Amino acid sequence: MDMELKKNSETVSQLRGIINDIAPDIVYLPFFRDSHPDHQAANDIFIAGVNGIGRDFMCYAYEIWTPFIPNCIVDVTPYTDMKIEALNKFESQVKRFNAVGACLGLMKYRSVLHSGNDGYAECFFRSSVKEYVRLWKIFQ
Repeated sequence: MDMELKKNSETVSQLRGIINDIAPDIVYLPFFRDSHPDHQAANDIFIAGVNGIGRDFMCYAYEIWTPFIPNCIVDVTPYTDMKIEALNKFESQVKRFNAVGACLGLMKYRSVLHSGNDGYAECFFRSSVKEYVRLWKIFQ
């Protein structure tokens, strides 16, 4: 349910277990400056979950409600229909406002602004997990 995600020992332990089991090379997560409470909680859980884990991997933080200055831009034009299908699964957002239209508008803007083409692009803040944690701490 929307706005119910909380950092607690269970969520941190679950995430830590997943990271240890999977040993990812890349983790995607909402950018730590995103204004939505669930996205902030996801970052709080993530930071606590990777604390002392002794493993380095790349973080690709994406924008949802709070646009940022990206350091990685990916043309996602071929995957736009799949993105729309996935967005429509978020029933609480789709019922309240045109979340799909907002997302497509941002993706179109990013594509035109950064690559000059008429497709769709996703933007990320890409960093090592160690750098991501360091920056998260600065902005708290």
